Amino acid sequence: MTWSALHLTTTSRMLMLVVKEYIGLSLSDALKTAATVLASVIALCLTLLLSKIV
Repeated sequence: MTWSALHLTTTSRMLMLVVKEYIGLSLSDALKTAATVLASVIALCLTLLLSKIV
């Protein structure tokens, strides 16, 4: 289980750096973009979960 989490973290970091270089973003802008995407996905999941409950 730990290896999978470590592998996923390393892969996501590498992917973020590749996208950052491809688009031409600074590191801080890339981190802000990644945080925004993560927050959006979490909000979508919570909204869908809430729609099943209500």
